[in-house]
Amino acid sequence: MSRMGRRVGWLVAAVVPVGLAAVVAMKNGGAGASQDPAKADKEVRARCAEFWNARLKGDWDRNYEMTEPRIKEEISLSDFKAQRGVIQYLGFTIEKVEINGNQAMLTVKVEVKIEHPMVKGLKNPYMETMVKDQWLRIDGTWYRKYEPPGLGQK
Repeated sequence: MSRMGRRVGWLVAAVVPVGLAAVVAMKNGGAGASQDPAKADKEVRARCAEFWNARLKGDWDRNYEMTEPRIKEEISLSDFKAQRGVIQYLGFTIEKVEINGNQAMLTVKVEVKIEHPMVKGLKNPYMETMVKDQWLRIDGTWYRKYEPPGLGQK
């Protein structure tokens, strides 16, 4: 191999891995995406808590903003608000966080009160349920995965 061929070969061997690493980083959340597991855990917990605190306050606008961006292609804000149903959210506790790259599954214990005429006779319309709350990191920000009503994970 000629001297020029060896230089080109060395250059390709040095540059291609760097370029591939940049492409992988961009696919995995872009610049600034935390690959540190403890930092990612803290970030997704904070976003999840912000989401559920907004839900407790009935701030459906904030819930809509914190849901993955593709939601705007699938459902309007007014239709999103109309899905809220007959549940009053009273409290939540993040029980478990599992992170796999740019996806996270949080197990959240949610305390609710069912507000529907058919349950007025119940002694206790209050209940706790465990929610599997899926989050996606997009461009370094965690968003709640959008699940259409009735198709959510249990």
